[in-house]
Amino acid sequence: MRALLCFFVLTIAGSSQAATTVFQCEKNGIAIFSQFPCDENAKKVNIKTPNIAQTQNEQAQKNTLDSVDSYLTIQKVDREIAEHQQAIKKLKETVAKKKQKINYMTQDTANRMGASSIAAAIAQRTDELKSYFEPQINSHEKQIKALSALKDDLRQQSGL
Repeated sequence: MRALLCFFVLTIAGSSQAATTVFQCEKNGIAIFSQFPCDENAKKVNIKTPNIAQTQNEQAQKNTLDSVDSYLTIQKVDREIAEHQQAIKKLKETVAKKKQKINYMTQDTANRMGASSIAAAIAQRTDELKSYFEPQINSHEKQIKALSALKDDLRQQSGL
């Protein structure tokens, strides 16, 4: 019985080794690996056996950190999107105020602009207003679209 117990203990101790020994030989310029020495010039190589529990734990920690990083990045992207939306709102409010002022144009102002009528002067000023503000608004909208795509990619990658 004691012999069986000693055999069992030695078997368990032997199976939990952290490394496996193999031998490397070279024949015709090709490396050959074996568990026994191939010739006198065999090199002893120790191969570590991976600790599966530790590897899985490290992977879980990495996945958690990736998820946290993705979450924080998504939050940052949301803030940037909100800033661009706020800028668009302010630009549109400014356009509306300026357009309202343009609509109160007098004949005297239209004459000084060289327009044939008040309607032509209003149209000219409205076009100038659009050509100034539309590129700014479009730029913010493009940024929002790009940030939204980034946010979607982060969500897909991290599973959030």
